[in-house]
Amino acid sequence: MARKYWAKTENLLQRLSSTMRSLKLVDEAEQMALAECDTSTERELVSSVCSDIRRDINWLKDNGHIGDVEPDIPAGALFQQYRTQYLKLSALHARARIEVDRTLENEEYEQILNRLLAQAGGAARTVTLPKSTSSSAIQISQVVDKYCHERVSGGNWQPKSEDENRAIYHIFQECLGDIAFSKISHEQLRDHKDKLKSLPKNHNKKRETRDLPLAEVFGIPDLERISNTTINKHINRLSALFTWAKKQGYCAENYAEGMGIKQTRKVSTERDPFTIDELKWIFGGSIYTANEMKHPYQFWLPLLGLFTGARLAELAQLHLSDIYEKDGVWVIDINKNSPEKKLKNIPSARIVPIHPILITIGFLDFHCNKSKASKLLFNELKAGRDGPGQAASKWFGRYRKTVGITRTDGKKAYHSFRHTFINSLKQLSVPEANVAALAGHQTEGITYSRYGKDLDVTILRETLDQLKFEGLDLEHIRWR
Repeated sequence: MARKYWAKTENLLQRLSSTMRSLKLVDEAEQMALAECDTSTERELVSSVCSDIRRDINWLKDNGHIGDVEPDIPAGALFQQYRTQYLKLSALHARARIEVDRTLENEEYEQILNRLLAQAGGAARTVTLPKSTSSSAIQISQVVDKYCHERVSGGNWQPKSEDENRAIYHIFQECLGDIAFSKISHEQLRDHKDKLKSLPKNHNKKRETRDLPLAEVFGIPDLERISNTTINKHINRLSALFTWAKKQGYCAENYAEGMGIKQTRKVSTERDPFTIDELKWIFGGSIYTANEMKHPYQFWLPLLGLFTGARLAELAQLHLSDIYEKDGVWVIDINKNSPEKKLKNIPSARIVPIHPILITIGFLDFHCNKSKASKLLFNELKAGRDGPGQAASKWFGRYRKTVGITRTDGKKAYHSFRHTFINSLKQLSVPEANVAALAGHQTEGITYSRYGKDLDVTILRETLDQLKFEGLDLEHIRWR
């Protein structure tokens, strides 16, 4: 699969007029190749291939197969030199791995590779495989930086995701010290997991802990600890880091894999849908009975959440052009067609028909009468670090308390509209593929996910028309 990108990368390199040393050349090539990628899968593959090239260039140098590149070598020739060496070495590695798998003898991997090198025309020598001296000495902080850079440059993380992951890795590094990544042991991972059990919740925000060194924070009495769910989040993100680091040759094993705390509760119980009574309270507030609101999003976002099942971030970033008629059906197009828009993943891009109740309340009138001076549907929402949905989320957290939904365990939030939407369709025995198409979820089976086309918008409208909330009367609600 990677061969598809050799030609693209080679063409890019041939356009480079300046000369440079090899690793700098790979950095340039990676950035140019990433700019020409169309999907996150392509970007991830390019980054992975370039990381492999960097690793093997270092290995070739460390083991005397090639020397430092003279600065007057043209970029195109430089690429050809390393491409030849890299492919030759990769082929030898592949043959060595096959023989290791098949041999019944106790021959070490290095011995097999030395024999193959000799057969290929070079003298047999003692070698160190991709876990070279430089790789084995690389520190935790360096591995974290490389991993985070690749995830961001590959389009896999948004700034919020990077911040959250780096915070977890920072705690891990503080606990172990900035030691060589390859020296991390299974015992150290177990000890770290045990330490996390005594970590206070929001320790970096609370007055009594935020200014203390992390070593002093663990075990402070009478403070609420992070939950098992949060501990598992730490372990899972460490496991992702170790999986990547192992592929890069920075460690031998992923000791974090499978180390999470087993929880018996179902995933569906982690966030609750709204009850009919709670929906009555939400839509019985003065916003809906007397049109008392400061901004239009306060009127529309709860209704849109209930009748589209969309995530708050998806709705808050809608453009006026995302609402249109397709095949006789008015739809909301949830997409990432401009730089400022963000989606959780690829299946999140979808088209959702507009429910008849939203049309009756006046959503199309609201859309039609919006000033074209702004391209945004809710232009009053200003983008924060987490996008325009951040301010709306804080507002709804305050609003739900004013109408009587005062739970503080996090189970009732704006995202509960999404759970209410999906659960209501589930109770109506709607086919899972239809619900997944409306909610922006990946279908489980390979037949549908790989070969099936998107469901026709008329089928989605028929599915959505079934959505009803027995006992909830919204007849009193009208836009202005």
